[in-house]
Amino acid sequence: MEEDHQSDGNRAYAIERGNSLEAAGRLGGRYHCPRVNHGATQIEGQAQGFTSRYIFDVPAAERSLPYQPAIDGLRALSIVAVMLFHAAALARLPEWFTGGFLGVTVFFVVSGYLITTLLLKEAVATRSIKLGGFWSRRARRLAPASLTVVLAAILITNRSWSAWPGFHAADALAGTWGVMNWQLIALGEEQIIRGLGPLTPYWSLAIEEQFYVLLALGLAAAARSRTPPRTVALGLGAAWVTSLLAANLFDLSDLALEYSLITRAGELATGGLLAVVVYVRPTFWADSAAITRWAGPTSLAALLVLFVTASLDPPWLLHGGFLVVAAISAVLLTAVHSPGPLRTALGMPQLVWVGKLSYSLYLVHWPIGLLLNANTSLVRWGSVTAQLVASFVVAIALHYAVERPLRYRTTARPNSSLWIWAGTSAAVSVLALALLV
Repeated sequence: MEEDHQSDGNRAYAIERGNSLEAAGRLGGRYHCPRVNHGATQIEGQAQGFTSRYIFDVPAAERSLPYQPAIDGLRALSIVAVMLFHAAALARLPEWFTGGFLGVTVFFVVSGYLITTLLLKEAVATRSIKLGGFWSRRARRLAPASLTVVLAAILITNRSWSAWPGFHAADALAGTWGVMNWQLIALGEEQIIRGLGPLTPYWSLAIEEQFYVLLALGLAAAARSRTPPRTVALGLGAAWVTSLLAANLFDLSDLALEYSLITRAGELATGGLLAVVVYVRPTFWADSAAITRWAGPTSLAALLVLFVTASLDPPWLLHGGFLVVAAISAVLLTAVHSPGPLRTALGMPQLVWVGKLSYSLYLVHWPIGLLLNANTSLVRWGSVTAQLVASFVVAIALHYAVERPLRYRTTARPNSSLWIWAGTSAAVSVLALALLV
């Protein structure tokens, strides 16, 4: 799914603060810093004979996370699991990869860890959270690719020829504004099949962004407390417990159990709690290495077995099982931060490349599968192969033509990304109402 702010952190902040994209590109990651002053930081850099001065008005601790390629490898396994689950279902192979949807839980944990780490570092270093800057980065990171897919779905579905007869304006609006999870719940059990249109996977993106709105606001408040990490841990712990209780004590439909923020927030909170532990105990990765040396491969094996065998019947996953899978994912995420065969395997360049494509792959694989299913006679493994190949081709184009260029595009003011996102979303909404109603 999404590639959070793990890599290119300094470059992204340089662009956000109005520095030269051209110069940042020439640095190419080989960057020597002879002098760093914290606070309003001045950095003089020399790389490959090019000397440039950058002014970062963000503390050094806040800017980025050390890039760990194995995390992209973990993303790769997760997105492939999700794609195989959907491809097999559309290819009339429902007995294969029945638990592939659990790749979303892995994404939740990884994303929760990365985003909480960045926000917590900012909260402690500056005693505040620049909400405009955070949401601007989120919009620049996620909106271009997601709105491109929404726009394509709207244009393909029209009055004269409908690729997805069940795709309505309400679905396009839900995908555009990040409420697809609530749209699926509102449809109810009787109409949910109608709601399985091209933007159905947007439900998980909606949950993430709803969670991060609350997380950012919570951290902005926690930043003013005496011990922000403890305050954040209490909030995330409360979210985790609430998810568990809601899944077992409330009289919720299966759709609400699967798609509501209240029941799935615990998976994101699991990653967030790991981030707090690592922050307050900087030696955590090294201290846990002896345990993760065997726990890491065990957790990976458990996840792979679940990807192949798990299902929602019986519905144990809906009643706390997702949190169990999240805990397994957190163990694996911990393990990849320690040197060893597991980190080496997940850090293979091929897996890392797929992991970097994971967000675009997640957006396009389901609508492509629906298109191929409706317009070809391919079935079974021929259909699965065609879906995977076509998804990679389209995802590569989306990633390199839209996702990456617009993520690092320089704007006159960083927060202008929010206005661009709002205006573009409004335009897409108008088009949806004009063509799909």
